[in-house]
Amino acid sequence: MNGLKLVESGYAPVLEDTQKLRDIPCSFVLLSAPSVVDDENNARIAPDANGSFKTLGNEVFWGSGGFCVHQLFVSESTNLIPVSNANDISFYCLNPYLNQILSYSCFK
Repeated sequence: MNGLKLVESGYAPVLEDTQKLRDIPCSFVLLSAPSVVDDENNARIAPDANGSFKTLGNEVFWGSGGFCVHQLFVSESTNLIPVSNANDISFYCLNPYLNQILSYSCFK
Protein backbone atom coordinates (compact mmCIF):
# COMPACT_ATOMS: atom_id res chain seq x y z
CA MET A 1 0.00 0.00 0.00
CA ASN A 2 3.01 2.25 -0.19
CA GLY A 3 2.58 5.04 -2.66
CA LEU A 4 -1.08 5.81 -1.91
CA LYS A 5 -1.93 9.37 -2.83
CA LEU A 6 -4.69 11.43 -1.30
CA VAL A 7 -7.25 12.28 -3.99
CA GLU A 8 -9.68 14.29 -1.89
CA SER A 9 -10.91 14.67 1.66
CA GLY A 10 -13.94 16.35 3.09
CA TYR A 11 -17.04 15.75 5.12
CA ALA A 12 -20.74 15.09 4.65
CA PRO A 13 -23.67 15.78 6.97
CA VAL A 14 -25.02 12.70 8.74
CA LEU A 15 -28.77 12.27 8.30
CA GLU A 16 -31.42 9.69 9.12
CA ASP A 17 -31.88 8.95 5.41
CA THR A 18 -29.38 6.74 3.60
CA GLN A 19 -27.07 8.75 1.39
CA LYS A 20 -23.89 8.19 -0.61
CA LEU A 21 -20.54 9.90 -0.61
CA ARG A 22 -19.78 12.17 -3.56
CA ASP A 23 -18.69 10.87 -6.98
CA ILE A 24 -14.91 10.65 -6.54
CA PRO A 25 -12.98 8.01 -8.51
CA CYS A 26 -10.58 6.37 -6.05
CA SER A 27 -9.24 3.02 -4.88
CA PHE A 28 -9.74 3.37 -1.12
CA VAL A 29 -11.85 5.41 1.30
CA LEU A 30 -11.20 6.01 4.98
CA LEU A 31 -14.17 7.15 7.09
CA SER A 32 -14.07 8.98 10.42
CA ALA A 33 -16.84 10.06 12.76
CA PRO A 34 -15.36 13.10 14.50
CA SER A 35 -16.68 14.39 17.79
CA VAL A 36 -16.81 17.92 16.34
CA VAL A 37 -20.00 19.06 14.62
CA ASP A 38 -20.38 21.42 11.66
CA ASP A 39 -21.34 24.72 13.24
CA GLU A 40 -19.64 28.06 13.63
CA ASN A 41 -18.52 27.23 17.18
CA ASN A 42 -17.04 23.79 16.33
CA ALA A 43 -19.16 22.33 19.12
CA ARG A 44 -18.28 18.88 20.39
CA ILE A 45 -20.44 15.82 20.93
CA ALA A 46 -20.14 15.03 24.63
CA PRO A 47 -19.49 11.45 25.74
CA ASP A 48 -21.83 9.67 28.13
CA ALA A 49 -21.24 9.48 31.90
CA ASN A 50 -18.73 6.65 31.36
CA GLY A 51 -16.68 8.65 28.87
CA SER A 52 -17.92 6.53 25.95
CA PHE A 53 -19.67 7.46 22.73
CA LYS A 54 -21.08 3.95 22.26
CA THR A 55 -24.32 4.41 24.21
CA LEU A 56 -25.47 7.70 22.65
CA GLY A 57 -27.28 6.09 19.73
CA ASN A 58 -25.69 8.36 17.12
CA GLU A 59 -23.30 5.87 15.55
CA VAL A 60 -23.04 5.97 11.77
CA PHE A 61 -24.03 2.85 9.85
CA TRP A 62 -22.12 2.44 6.59
CA GLY A 63 -21.67 -0.09 3.81
CA SER A 64 -21.82 -0.54 0.06
CA GLY A 65 -24.48 -1.55 -2.43
CA GLY A 66 -27.06 0.18 -0.26
CA PHE A 67 -26.48 -2.27 2.63
CA CYS A 68 -25.25 -0.35 5.67
CA VAL A 69 -24.10 -3.15 7.96
CA HIS A 70 -21.02 -1.65 9.67
CA GLN A 71 -21.07 0.66 12.69
CA LEU A 72 -18.80 3.65 13.15
CA PHE A 73 -18.99 5.28 16.56
CA VAL A 74 -18.17 8.91 17.23
CA SER A 75 -14.39 9.41 17.59
CA GLU A 76 -13.60 6.27 15.56
CA SER A 77 -12.21 5.68 12.06
CA THR A 78 -12.37 2.76 9.67
CA ASN A 79 -9.48 0.98 8.02
CA LEU A 80 -8.97 1.63 4.30
CA ILE A 81 -12.08 0.46 2.44
CA PRO A 82 -11.47 -0.80 -1.12
CA VAL A 83 -13.79 0.88 -3.65
CA SER A 84 -13.80 1.98 -7.28
CA ASN A 85 -15.56 5.25 -6.42
CA ALA A 86 -16.34 7.01 -3.15
CA ASN A 87 -20.04 6.88 -4.02
CA ASP A 88 -19.87 3.10 -3.52
CA ILE A 89 -20.18 3.98 0.19
CA SER A 90 -23.65 4.53 1.68
CA PHE A 91 -24.29 5.76 5.23
CA TYR A 92 -26.96 6.93 7.66
CA CYS A 93 -27.59 7.43 11.38
CA LEU A 94 -30.73 6.49 13.33
CA ASN A 95 -30.38 9.40 15.76
CA PRO A 96 -27.92 11.98 14.40
CA TYR A 97 -26.61 14.69 16.68
CA LEU A 98 -27.42 18.20 15.43
CA ASN A 99 -24.93 19.01 12.60
CA GLN A 100 -23.12 15.66 13.00
CA ILE A 101 -20.67 14.93 10.17
CA LEU A 102 -18.88 12.01 8.56
CA SER A 103 -15.34 12.78 7.46
CA TYR A 104 -13.85 10.96 4.46
CA SER A 105 -10.48 10.67 2.76
CA CYS A 106 -10.13 9.15 -0.72
CA PHE A 107 -6.90 7.57 -1.96
CA LYS A 108 -5.53 6.16 -5.22
